Amino acid sequence: MDFDIVRYTLCDIELAMVEAGGSLYCSTPQLEKVFKCNRSQLLHICSKWRAGEFSSHTLGSVVVSNQHRRDEKSGSVMSDHVRSLHSELAHSLGLKRFQAKTRLWSEDDVLGFAFSLRSDIARRCRAEFKEILKQHARRDTVPRDIHNKLIVDNSKMAEQINMLWEAVTSLQETNKQMASNAGRSLRLVKG
Repeated sequence: MDFDIVRYTLCDIELAMVEAGGSLYCSTPQLEKVFKCNRSQLLHICSKWRAGEFSSHTLGSVVVSNQHRRDEKSGSVMSDHVRSLHSELAHSLGLKRFQAKTRLWSEDDVLGFAFSLRSDIARRCRAEFKEILKQHARRDTVPRDIHNKLIVDNSKMAEQINMLWEAVTSLQETNKQMASNAGRSLRLVKG
């Protein structure tokens, strides 16, 4: 079980996240503290989004499963060293003790909460995200000659549409007249 503690900074959010297997994770108490919200608010936001929008990692799925597989192969019982690593990991995440069922939140989840929560820090993050997105938006000025050409092309297409519409209307009237004439002819033949 290898993990590193990473100082994660996003806008005004600062978290001590655990890096395990190339992904970053934090705990519910950490998010409650950062976003000034409670567990039920976090879970409510998760329930509003479709499945898969927020991760469903647990401390056990991230850390214990790999160690447990190794222990089963070797037949050894969890060592004191592994227990102390579990304790250190729990402490790093702001947890009182290590429990495999404890929910962890990924870096993507932190972003999701920053977009969804109504706390002051989340609002500031959204404002910074907007500025970042604006800076990375592509702005290409359309040259005036191309713009004028598009206007001319659009007006030509509008004229063509009007001509086609008149032709369709004329054909409809012709079809009605032909149907009427056919009906008269049938009556004359029968009569």
